[in-house]
Amino acid sequence: MSSRPTHRAFSLIEAVACIVTLSIAVPACMFPLRDAAAARVDALQVERAAALMAALTDTILADAASADGALGFGAFANSNLYLHSARAGLHRRIQPITDVYAEHGLTYSVSIGPLVSATGVATGDPDRDVYRWIGLAARWRTSKGTDAELASGVMVCAP
Repeated sequence: MSSRPTHRAFSLIEAVACIVTLSIAVPACMFPLRDAAAARVDALQVERAAALMAALTDTILADAASADGALGFGAFANSNLYLHSARAGLHRRIQPITDVYAEHGLTYSVSIGPLVSATGVATGDPDRDVYRWIGLAARWRTSKGTDAELASGVMVCAP
């Protein structure tokens, strides 16, 4: 009786074939994982931008309703003063909030439009033109290196 081994070992050719196969397959499997991770990061940035926009909107609505002499609907008439005043400027007052988002690469802008009617168009009638459109935009760079923007706004009216 001959005793032949029933288990065969890997040959060098089989080992090389296995290594070549893995070196081709593993990177190809990693690309979808990388893309999925990048998509999650981009989705998180959109959520951060939306939260920043909500904070800006809430602050602007509170300012429009404020009884403070430096705030209120009248403060929007001089947008430069409203946004950049050393004492009560919007940018200075919300800096602790926006700094958190800036650490994640988000920037924002606020633009205050002229007096308009409820339809969003200026009529020239001071009794009807009692609204202002305040435009908001948050910007960031995506994981692919392109610029992205989330734009929004709020219509405020005179009391």
